[in-house]
Amino acid sequence: MNNVSDEIPVKRGRPRDPARMQRVLAAAQMQFLQLGFASTSMESIAKASGVSKMTIYNYFPSKEALFESCIASRTDQVFHLSKLYSTGQSLPQPDQILQQIATQFVALMRDDEVLAMHRVMISSAGQHPEICQSFFAQGCLRLNQQISAYLELANQTGVLQVSNPQRAADRFLSLCLGRQHLQGLLMLGTPTRAEDAAMIADNIAMFLAVYRH
Repeated sequence: MNNVSDEIPVKRGRPRDPARMQRVLAAAQMQFLQLGFASTSMESIAKASGVSKMTIYNYFPSKEALFESCIASRTDQVFHLSKLYSTGQSLPQPDQILQQIATQFVALMRDDEVLAMHRVMISSAGQHPEICQSFFAQGCLRLNQQISAYLELANQTGVLQVSNPQRAADRFLSLCLGRQHLQGLLMLGTPTRAEDAAMIADNIAMFLAVYRH
């Protein structure tokens, strides 16, 4: 349940300062990682970012909304699928697109802060299911939707044969996740870049063996 202090109604209409909002997001992410969701307050985020609490509420109506924006922002910083191709133009070869998708996704899953946030979510699963849902929506589902959109377009243009883009996206992400992600979560080490590159190449070959003409 939210604290009353984290549910202050705010006035709308003020223009947002992108640089200030990024400071708030960066400070909030660090607070969530260090303290967990429950122990992080809007007051502590305001102090860490150097803005007033009311300024934060001008950007985000609640701590939950701020947390969700942190996850979406972090995902978008690493994963840029929209930059890999343009609708209305001929698609690059699927090998190229899948290589970029896998490389970006693996980089995201190897990121220390992302792994730390996963651990925070696991520890919060029973107490804050709504936060875990936000994390899932802005992380896993957000990635799946982006990849599904590409696979649907690839199917429409005849580049690939994908009857169920969402399921195919799940399969591809699962291939790239592998046991290495669990190793990272448990702090048992992460693969080298060469090992990740070899894993990605194998996964693309397996995926295309199923979905290519």
